[in-house]
Amino acid sequence: MCFSLIQTDIHMNMVNIHIYCLHNILTLLKVKIQNKREAKLGAMEKREEKKREIQRITKSSSTCNGVSSDEYIPIDLTREILMRLPAKSIVRFRCVSKLWLSITTQQNFINSFALRQSSKISYFYGQG
Repeated sequence: MCFSLIQTDIHMNMVNIHIYCLHNILTLLKVKIQNKREAKLGAMEKREEKKREIQRITKSSSTCNGVSSDEYIPIDLTREILMRLPAKSIVRFRCVSKLWLSITTQQNFINSFALRQSSKISYFYGQG
């Protein structure tokens, strides 16, 4: 009888130790998850702050005396100017503005540009 009480007592102690270990593991996991959430929120806040700063800079630089910079040069003139540039420059200038990206990626601009370049080459070599 005494032996079975000792076994039961040892068993209960082992169960308590397991419960204690599980409790510690769960606590550590909660802390780890909370730290990840805080890091993620911090990163999101930094991204949002950068986005707001970019928007602020873009907004202030895209207008001059209340007039948008896109209104200074008509789109057809912008397209014609871009058409006369070398292909490498056109690709680089796509990042200048959304308008320039839009113009230079339109299929009719690409076709016109290719036709213009081929006619330049044939004229240069005296074939046209």
